[in-house]
Amino acid sequence: MLNKERRFLEFRETISNNSLYIIHEVQKSWEVINFHHREPDVVYNYLRYGVKYLNEKVAAKLSVSGFIIKFAGVFVHQKPIVTPVESSSYNKNCELGDLLTVFIMLDRNKNVLHQRAFISQVKKENKLDNKCQQFLYERSSGFSYFRGACKYNREL
Repeated sequence: MLNKERRFLEFRETISNNSLYIIHEVQKSWEVINFHHREPDVVYNYLRYGVKYLNEKVAAKLSVSGFIIKFAGVFVHQKPIVTPVESSSYNKNCELGDLLTVFIMLDRNKNVLHQRAFISQVKKENKLDNKCQQFLYERSSGFSYFRGACKYNREL
């Protein structure tokens, strides 16, 4: 087996062996955030402090076998505004999400080997009260959005 493949298998084993730790630390990364602020400020503070926490705790523990792990985030609150493709009383415009979180895996030379990103909806309370967003996440097969004068369609 090639050295790089062996190292990657070791890395996968590290992830598997530390899965409970990863989940625990991701949850803890939100504990440093003050939820008494407005929602955009909560997102901004997570980008400032929560992502830093992930890099200090999770990325540091997972950067093994010659791999470097990094987390990053992007403030996407109200960008883009989308419309679910299906016809519904709820298919008004709504934001796609608030926070884009990025996972990056690099080799020793800082070449990107793997990267993934996901968009999260940040809520101060454990409820989704925006009917358009609820329809988009739970029932829609896609959405459309405008960028400048052009309309784009995306499947989920």
